[in-house]
Amino acid sequence: MKRFLLFLAVGCGGSGGSAGDDVAPPDGDVTVHQGTLTATWATKNVDGSPASCFSGYPKMKVTGLYWATEFDQPETGGTPISALFDCAAGTGTMQLPIDGPADDGVTYNGKWDITFEQTTSTGDNVIATDLQSQLGRPTTVDLRGGSGSIATTFYQDGGYVWFDWLLYGPTGGDYIATCAGADVDKIDFALTLHDTTETTHITFPCDRPDGLTSGANDVEIEGPHSVGGGIAPIKAGEWDYVATAYMGSTVVGTSAAGEDTIIDPKNHITIFAELADITLTNR
Repeated sequence: MKRFLLFLAVGCGGSGGSAGDDVAPPDGDVTVHQGTLTATWATKNVDGSPASCFSGYPKMKVTGLYWATEFDQPETGGTPISALFDCAAGTGTMQLPIDGPADDGVTYNGKWDITFEQTTSTGDNVIATDLQSQLGRPTTVDLRGGSGSIATTFYQDGGYVWFDWLLYGPTGGDYIATCAGADVDKIDFALTLHDTTETTHITFPCDRPDGLTSGANDVEIEGPHSVGGGIAPIKAGEWDYVATAYMGSTVVGTSAAGEDTIIDPKNHITIFAELADITLTNR
């Protein structure tokens, strides 16, 4: 069962800058203090081996969207600030305002939502975007102390699989509301590359204390009866899967086989969460 989700687009236009450029205050009579953002990125294969930046896309575009003091939240109508770095360098620094007036009448509060994009040399064409920004929840960095840092990973030969799961009693229909109530502490997905014998396992905690999805930040679990969710990198391809529920090392439930979970390369996450219905045997 697949549930389609709507992602929020993150704007990356605005004033482009090179590494180390100060952002000019919008009002020459007002002093706007700057904070230093250190951005770090790695390009890998899903097996952890190093990979080069994507051919023909030699730049990493780092874009910040500021938070407004008046609302203590991202100023979605504001103008982002971007800088282009050599992707192969793996790191770059940029200056971002942490106080004073922004150009839309609000005041910078020193927090910035950050997006990474691997691009052509001009920064206009994008081949890959960081996970959190694809989810519409870019990572927030607080520069109010004068500096801050952020790091991300791009997977060249794969993307991300996204699962939610429900737990049912053996008669079906009587779903269990919590992992603790079901005596389940982890969910293992055995994934087999379609029409091959290549298999990989991805294991998630059955749930998180904050009730959010494992493997990402600030991603809610979809569906009124889902008890957990998880996101993880996996090699590109078409995968079949079976989900198994565990308490410790004891199997306490399994799902029916799921088919045709398609994973795109270039760090991409599919636009749906695959829903696994797991029938428990320990009730």
